[in-house]
Parts: sequence; structure tokens; C-alpha cells
Amino acid sequence: MDLSRGLWGELARGHHQAATRAASARERKLQKKGRIVSGAASGAVTDDWLSESHKIAKTITNAVVNHWGDGPDTPAGVRDRLARDVSAIPSRLVAGMSDETLAGAIRGVRGVLRRWVETPPGDELRLEWPLPESFLENLPVEK
Repeated sequence: MDLSRGLWGELARGHHQAATRAASARERKLQKKGRIVSGAASGAVTDDWLSESHKIAKTITNAVVNHWGDGPDTPAGVRDRLARDVSAIPSRLVAGMSDETLAGAIRGVRGVLRRWVETPPGDELRLEWPLPESFLENLPVEK
């Protein structure tokens, strides 16, 4: 998969910085100014410009993050959410991952979200990538 194109590629190259700052703002009025769309979009629906790689990455991300509380936040829950996707590709990609890898992803997401909530307005949230093992320790995952 090549994520160097499209929106992620643009973000990695530093495009959309003003919108990125607005989108991550705490004030709702400022967040609305942070709508970021790929330069490739030019008003088109996402199916016209979002690459298959982006769609697969977004599907897997949504299954791990589980903002909508669709089943348990467990490796089995991630696999179940992906199994319901019309494309078998995300399930096949995750099939080779261990439960510990998926549990680590869930813990990482929870840890980042917790730190974001704890970050005072106006402060920056700084993270290392990849997340160090110490970041993932002591963050529970449902069994």
C-alpha cells in the first residue's frame, strides 16, 4: 500500500497546516475551520479520489479506534468489525497480526486519547513514533 499520495501524502509533506491546527483545536467554532480535503478532491465525492489503500487504512483504523462502541475493544472485536466489511482485504491484512499486536494498537489509541484529554487547551501533545513500549504498559484491554 502506498500512502504517499492523496491526503496522507499531502499531510506528510506539510500541506494544510492552518486547517490541521484548526481541526485539532478545542473550540468548536475553530474546529469547523479545520476541514481538510485532499487537493485531488476538488469537490468530488471521496470515492472519486480516495485511493484503495486509503480506504483500507481507514477501515482498519476505524475498527481499532471503535469510536461508535461497535462491540468490544478487543482483538476479537477488531477482527469481527473487519469481517463485516464488504472488502475482504482488511480482514486478510489483520489475519496475520497477533492478538498482542492488535491489543497494543488498542492500548496505544486509548493512551493517545487519554493524553489528549489531559492536555490543557493551548498546550501541545507530543508523541514519539513508534510509541515506546513504556507508553503501552498498564493500559488495559478488554479480554
